[in-house]
Amino acid sequence: MKPINSTPSTKAEQSGPRYWRSLDELSQSPEFIEQVQREFGPEASEMNEVDRRHFFKIMAASFALGGVGFTGCRRPESNILPHSKAPEHQIPGQPLYYASQFSLRGESIPLLVETHAGRPTKIEGNSDYKGYSGGTSLKAQASLLELYDPDRSTRYTKDGANLTKEKAFDVLKDLKASFDSSKGKGVAVLTEKSSSQTRLRLKKAFLKAYPNATWSEFEPVAMDNPKEAAALIAGSNLEPKYDLTDAERILSVDGDFLGDNPGSLGLSKQFADGRRVRSSKDEMNRLYVAESGFSLTGAMADHRKRLATSHMTALLAAAALEINLGVEGEALQPIFEKLSAGLDSETKEWISKAMADLEHFKGKSLVYAGPQLGKEAQGIALLINEKLGNLGKTLKLVEVEANPSTSIQELSEAIDAGSIDTLIISGGNPVYNAPAHYLESWGDGRTYSGDVLAQQPMILPLFDGISEIELLGRLVGEENADGYSLVYETFQKAGPKGKRAFDKFIHDGYLNDSGYKVNRSLISGMKLANVLEDAETPESPTGKDNLEVVFSVDPCVDDGRFANNGWLQECPDPMTKMTWDNAIYVSPRLANELDIVAPDSLLQITRKNPNVVKDGRSYSPVGKISIGGREVTGGIQILPGLDNYSIILPLGYGRTRTGRVGTNSGYNAYS
Repeated sequence: MKPINSTPSTKAEQSGPRYWRSLDELSQSPEFIEQVQREFGPEASEMNEVDRRHFFKIMAASFALGGVGFTGCRRPESNILPHSKAPEHQIPGQPLYYASQFSLRGESIPLLVETHAGRPTKIEGNSDYKGYSGGTSLKAQASLLELYDPDRSTRYTKDGANLTKEKAFDVLKDLKASFDSSKGKGVAVLTEKSSSQTRLRLKKAFLKAYPNATWSEFEPVAMDNPKEAAALIAGSNLEPKYDLTDAERILSVDGDFLGDNPGSLGLSKQFADGRRVRSSKDEMNRLYVAESGFSLTGAMADHRKRLATSHMTALLAAAALEINLGVEGEALQPIFEKLSAGLDSETKEWISKAMADLEHFKGKSLVYAGPQLGKEAQGIALLINEKLGNLGKTLKLVEVEANPSTSIQELSEAIDAGSIDTLIISGGNPVYNAPAHYLESWGDGRTYSGDVLAQQPMILPLFDGISEIELLGRLVGEENADGYSLVYETFQKAGPKGKRAFDKFIHDGYLNDSGYKVNRSLISGMKLANVLEDAETPESPTGKDNLEVVFSVDPCVDDGRFANNGWLQECPDPMTKMTWDNAIYVSPRLANELDIVAPDSLLQITRKNPNVVKDGRSYSPVGKISIGGREVTGGIQILPGLDNYSIILPLGYGRTRTGRVGTNSGYNAYS
């Protein structure tokens, strides 16, 4: 490597223009000069035996995927007789493809899984499903690695002793007998959210057989606020679903529909289509974003406003005042004026211009409220969309099946009161609690728009585990409790009848015309007034002694369920480029007040990097955040684009007991 400050060796180099490859090179900062003068990076001289062992440790799942270690990977089999004729379509070196699905927080994505010799090796989107145009997500692709994760549950145990699979089934049989006698009294089930029709059917059968039992569903990240708001002001069993296909003007309020919000895979493709200009007559869509953090959606905004999350309800109230509220305006206007009173004039002017633009595109505009916002903000956003003529177009209220469950708080109170003596946890932590991976089990799910997807196994379970629906099937006494039979029975009750129709469903991976039905209900302004009656705007964050803390889902390890996935740990955060760690993110304004900004470079080109960087590494001061008697300690990183006095704490890290990859990585924001 030739040093950057070496003497030019040719006449052309001496007389020609001097090119630079980065702003750091142009500014000739001391850190840059020191870095380029080293032949190898600082890590090269630090490789030792411990690091090599750590390398093999974190590569364990990848080695298994490559064929090292898991010699027992098998394709599904029905007998053990030797082949007198090779299996159909199995050609050495040629892949076979199977349709399946990946689910996260009750939303499923259609997949096409590539296999070699019965071993899943690559995941892509199902291009036959037009809703996503063959797209898939980062986490869906990386979920392949978890199939081969050696830290997964590998055995059945009872009181610390190992059990065979047959003995484990006997335990389930004994549990069923005890549940039958008490009608489920003292029994509770704790699960994740799911869109599986088979699980919903088994849940209803469970609660019917055991009416005294408790069923609780929990997700660390709340995404049900839009549904709860719709139930209050439009009707029960309705859920808002967004559609950007014809959206010309979009206002996103603390949402990230291009990142990790529900439906982001389809919404990002719809948004991108609206950005394409195919002729001189085409116009791009326009995006307004108000947010406290800095998201992918914010980075794509045409007009962006930094604003504390606690002020988003006030912002929406100000937006509602800019449009014609009709006969309901007499009751709603004083409420909106009260809620928006704390906004500064600059913010009010920004939202006024945005709403004036949206009003020119009635029926082709959209106000998108981030799912983490409360029912007050969600309700105002629904009302604005109705008044702009967007209901049934860019925003649809769809009918969803009733799926009642108790909250985890209610379950915790029941446990503390001593009324629960048997707790069944199913899928609360799919990598470590549930032995069956989705690529080795039968199942089903629904997309963001409600289309039913099929899930089929590529191989037999590597550790001989059972899936969640097989567990429930045995507890409710299903005659055929294997996964295939359970999904088949659900399909016969909800879809076309017959084996041929089911085989087509499995082959295609989805069921045509099975999406949610759109409801034509209207938003009740008077009911919204009742919801907003006691709403108050929190005090504005004004300085380092009066801050707002915002919890966010990590774009890679999510809420922590993917912390042991080395591929996702290695994948950089799209905004901060951080890997294998999280940080406490603060704005440059707050960093200046805390006096933690890095010194200037020798030559200021554009904005400086406010974080200390040396030898290609970012060095962070350690900070402690105290909230309500709880504390988190982590490195502080300065991130431009944040609200001045909002602190961002990403979830998903700091786990002290997980696999060999994710243990003790980052700080635990849940604490």
